[in-house]
Amino acid sequence: MKKSFLLSVLFLLLLSIFSCATRKIPSITGDASVSEEGSSFENAVVVPETTEFKGIDWEYAYLEKKYPGCQKLGQSLVFEGNKPYDIITIKTEDGRELKVYFDISNFFGKFE
Repeated sequence: MKKSFLLSVLFLLLLSIFSCATRKIPSITGDASVSEEGSSFENAVVVPETTEFKGIDWEYAYLEKKYPGCQKLGQSLVFEGNKPYDIITIKTEDGRELKVYFDISNFFGKFE
């Protein structure tokens, strides 16, 4: 349990450091316009990347494609059913505040 907590803290620390860096945004595939996608754990967006940095970049590219001009308000790492999820809170251009759920099990804890 303590190891999981420490990994979570390390992940969030690295995320906050590297998410502010200017980096090339990867292209994403799939239809980011599906309305329910990302609205809950059950409908979480599955991130296909297999390393931390690429996975994080993919999440932000997805948000920019689905919610152009959105403002990121916060992010949390949550374990639901022994599976890691990122929940990113955003404010859309039209002022709505949303939580977008990402299944990060493909890349969580995998540093390159």
